[in-house]
Amino acid sequence: MTRPILHLTFFLMLSLWSINLYGQRPGGGQRPPLPPGKGAIAGKLIDASTEEAIGFANILVYPKGDSILLTGVTSKENGMFFVRPLDFGSYRIIINYIGYDDLELTDITISEENKVARLGPVRLFTAANQLAEVEVTAEREAIEFGLDKKVFNVEKNLGNVGGDALEVLKNIPSITLDTEGNVSLRGSQNVRILVNGKPSGLSGLDRRAILEQIPASTILRVEVLTNPSAKYDPEGTAGIINIVTKNQNKKGFNLTSQINIGTRNKYNAAIGVNQRVGKFNVFASYNYRYDDRFRAGARTRTNFFFDDPFILNQDFLGSRIRQNHNLRAGLDYYLSPMTTLNASGTFSWRASQEESTVQFRYLSDPATLYQTSERTEQEDNNSQPFEYDLGLRHLFDREGQEINVTLRYAESPGNSLSDFTELFFDLDGNTLADTIQRSSSERFNRTIIQQTDYVLPLDGYLLEAGGLFSWKTLSDDFIVENFDPGTQDYQVNADISNDFIYREDIYAVYLQGTKETEKWALQAGLRAEQAFTNFELISSGDNFINNYFLLFPSASITRNLSNNRQIQLSYSRRVNRPRTRSLNPFPSLADPRNIRVGNPRLLPETINSLELGIQKSWDKVTLTSAVFFKDTRQIMQRYTTSFAEAETELNEDLYNYLLTFASVVDDSARVLTWANLESGQSIGLEFVGNVRLTPWWTINGNFTAYRRQINGDNVESDLTNNGYMGSGRIMSIFNFKKSWNIQLSGFYRTRGVTAQGMIDPIYSVDAAIRKEFLNRRASVTLRISDIGNTRQFSFLTETSTFDLDQTFKRESQIVYLGFSFALQQEKRKRRGGRGGREGDDEMDF
Repeated sequence: MTRPILHLTFFLMLSLWSINLYGQRPGGGQRPPLPPGKGAIAGKLIDASTEEAIGFANILVYPKGDSILLTGVTSKENGMFFVRPLDFGSYRIIINYIGYDDLELTDITISEENKVARLGPVRLFTAANQLAEVEVTAEREAIEFGLDKKVFNVEKNLGNVGGDALEVLKNIPSITLDTEGNVSLRGSQNVRILVNGKPSGLSGLDRRAILEQIPASTILRVEVLTNPSAKYDPEGTAGIINIVTKNQNKKGFNLTSQINIGTRNKYNAAIGVNQRVGKFNVFASYNYRYDDRFRAGARTRTNFFFDDPFILNQDFLGSRIRQNHNLRAGLDYYLSPMTTLNASGTFSWRASQEESTVQFRYLSDPATLYQTSERTEQEDNNSQPFEYDLGLRHLFDREGQEINVTLRYAESPGNSLSDFTELFFDLDGNTLADTIQRSSSERFNRTIIQQTDYVLPLDGYLLEAGGLFSWKTLSDDFIVENFDPGTQDYQVNADISNDFIYREDIYAVYLQGTKETEKWALQAGLRAEQAFTNFELISSGDNFINNYFLLFPSASITRNLSNNRQIQLSYSRRVNRPRTRSLNPFPSLADPRNIRVGNPRLLPETINSLELGIQKSWDKVTLTSAVFFKDTRQIMQRYTTSFAEAETELNEDLYNYLLTFASVVDDSARVLTWANLESGQSIGLEFVGNVRLTPWWTINGNFTAYRRQINGDNVESDLTNNGYMGSGRIMSIFNFKKSWNIQLSGFYRTRGVTAQGMIDPIYSVDAAIRKEFLNRRASVTLRISDIGNTRQFSFLTETSTFDLDQTFKRESQIVYLGFSFALQQEKRKRRGGRGGREGDDEMDF
């Protein structure tokens, strides 16, 4: 931690120096007259779409034809700015503010005849091409296109009302979710998810748990990068999904609130406030979520590994109640036009209660039943994760030169308690035996991330360099207890209890260069990462070390053609690292006939990605298309076998751990684990388009189709599969007069392939309607998800020892009613002086 602390100390000292240099203007009230031979530049910054004033923006002044910074100021809260004193001559200014495109004004001349160059209203346009958190004050297109990135503005998406981040991602083109909330991009779950351009400090948690605690009402847009450059973390072989939340930095006092009610006990509410005065912006937000959903499913497994094959049928029904409290607060401090400091903290309290009942039916053939059993489970989970963030941005004298330093600290303590009861019956319904167990888990995760990014314009090139240091520690003390009828008490089962600690330290540096001309843009970069990982099983004394060094090159070339066309060829190398749940070899006993167990020898997979993209814009239509090819090595894939065949199918370490559980697991149990398959290739096409048919009717959608081939001969002979997959989504948006909005959306995914089987098609249709009132400050929304109740997941798995057909259904047909309200401090006009002039609307020179 010594080096990150030195970084922060240095730049904090630099910031304090900047206060003296740029802080307060001398005197107060009326400015003194300009000295002889000196002049000034004056203007007012406003939003190009809303005509509202923009305060606290940076105005940087350069001599015309030179890149050496002379001076800089920040605009006042009413948007006014006044730069003085300046020598007579010609100047240019650069204006930048978070959430807006940088604006350059040239040929500004100050002379004896024109001592004050009055620019009048200067309009800034909201930005759509940055991977960072921004404020959007104007209505924007639902989809904004770039060759290397697509931006989906979801703030006004009616299909997200009442949901969380998972619900938002479900409505994004190219993204699909399965029954367990696993996110896939172009058919691959190996995708990196960022929040406001940064990795979550709680990334040690299950990804679904992180996304579930982000309310949809706080999300502004989603950015999808399918071939990121070396600047970005290479985690996620399919690319990057960046979730951008709403920024609370509007001037004055502002309040936003929202409440939603859904069928079958679903409630959520959110409130956010900020107060922005002078160089300070203080913000806070709170949201609460209560979600009660049922789930159901069935499995039919036909086993071939005994002399007499038998069939196991399972029918299960369960429910899950989730409660989340999330509190976030922070401070932005605009130290000077050159330096900005921000700090924030997030605290969450999460709890869930799950209940499930599984009916087992054992058959010697499809018509002959010989035994039944019933297993019930109750589980309570609690966690209190929190994060602290500190960031500093400093601009240098050279135009475009800047450095960003961020530090993030996160912890997530949590615990869970589960009770299991299983009763066995004969054909007459008499109880033959019972099993009573309980388990407890004490978890703790800690993450520290320090990142530095530096940008340097140099002789027509743009050089970018930086480094990242990430330290993670995850631990889980898991205890299993069996009920002893003799003592009428629980006894610890030391054989199947475990305690593990996982440590992952990553040190990364990157260098990237960009050269742009009117028609061409070239970029090339290289990232180097050294990873140190250590998986320690305290209970058994085993220690698995996997240290590796990887290089991640990237390159792209873009050609700007005539008639609003662009074409880009890009390449990148990325990685997918195993998570703790895929490494931990101690099994889950929630269902002893379907054991989930990690593989401590699992290695990270790497991918080489090549993509050719074309973009074309017409007056009312924008279309991007891409051809992509991905070659993956050491594919991390779920792999299933039987306990009876585990000795030949699994590695020695994992099989030895499974032998520990032979007393509680019979040979007919299915073992679901992870394995590194040799390789895989995907080649496909993607189309994403936006069509504005009329001023009130817009259609957008996408279609992706690809061929996937998987080779797992290194795990099992003839473990290969290939096939075609595709998915499409279409959304129709109607914006009628009198503030009525209607949205219809549909999704379809074709049959797909896995290494050991097939995935059935899935489809659904959603609808929503909204009415705005009180000058668009308030709205009421009615949304129906999965109108036909068709969203379910079905899989077929075929192995040498059994066939498995399974279907899962989570509650998806839900009606939501939502209300939102926003309060923004009105502009106050002070009157005084001669004629009662409106001070806030005049140039205060």
